Amino acid sequence: MNELVKTTIDNLVKRNITGHYFKEPEALKNKVVELVAPGSSVIICGSVTADETGVRDYFLNNEDKYKILNPYKKGLSPAASVEIRRQGLLADVSIMGLNAITIDGEIINTDGSGNRVAGLIFGPKKVIIVCGTNKIVKNIQEGVDRIKNIAAPMNSTRLNKKTPCVKTGNCKECLVDDCICSATAVLRRSFFKDRIYVLFIEGKWGY
Repeated sequence: MNELVKTTIDNLVKRNITGHYFKEPEALKNKVVELVAPGSSVIICGSVTADETGVRDYFLNNEDKYKILNPYKKGLSPAASVEIRRQGLLADVSIMGLNAITIDGEIINTDGSGNRVAGLIFGPKKVIIVCGTNKIVKNIQEGVDRIKNIAAPMNSTRLNKKTPCVKTGNCKECLVDDCICSATAVLRRSFFKDRIYVLFIEGKWGY
């Protein structure tokens, strides 16, 4: 573990947040499984890192062990998908990624519908965040810049959104229907101890 990651994890502790570090995706996935009790209701928010590390696949392949809330299930109507997101705010566990995290331990997320930032702040009994060490930034402004110039354009492209950033590669503060940047939240501490876990994986993961 390099000094940057160690400092970030140490600063998370001061904010009532637990941090862990892993070099391999299998080890990270095993930690997620350890943190989620069998029978728990689980929602996995949109997260490329959860996809890349096999976390999402694990839970989708073990639906007999958990109550999975999957708003991305094929064939769902938009209204049904939104309803599952609403239910996810009262889930036992919410698994998500993040857009940026400062060395001081502040978590920065930008959302389209807002269910991820809402659930991070309050609702689910436990929040597990999976993120690459590439998401660590110096300060909040650098985190916001990262979202505007890296995360938002790349995610909009991945999701085939019709937004200006898909063409330009950086945020234009658009207000189009396809915008995925409706709400930005900075979590500076967890009100509840032992609720939020940030699992770092070495390297470039997600956007």
